Amino acid sequence: MKRIVVICLSVIAAMIVVIIAAFTYKTKYFKTEVLRSISPNERYTLEIYMIGEPEWPFGPTHCRYDFCEEKKILEKYSDTIFNDGKNAIQEDFEIYWQKDSVNLIVHGEEQDDKAITFFFDGRKTKVTTD
Repeated sequence: MKRIVVICLSVIAAMIVVIIAAFTYKTKYFKTEVLRSISPNERYTLEIYMIGEPEWPFGPTHCRYDFCEEKKILEKYSDTIFNDGKNAIQEDFEIYWQKDSVNLIVHGEEQDDKAITFFFDGRKTKVTTD
């Protein structure tokens, strides 16, 4: 009888650990694609991901921008958007392809617009705010 109780308690404890781990992964680490843009020459790609969920309550949203050349990631850039606790959506971003770079404009309800420039030749990413 004692062994059955120990086994039942172990199974319940394992289920609780799995539920907590799944919740933590979904809210902190899960990567959701928001937007993908391909350069006019189809050589470069800018992928925008929301990482986890916005912080509770009404907190910032964490994003990552992957700048790729022919499926090879050239740069990963992490960012935070202050958007009143909302998920990142396509309308939060504008992408403009230039001959030697791509410009990403990030909008948020509680922040000034931010311009992020990724260069094709490997120069350091440039970030400016209004």
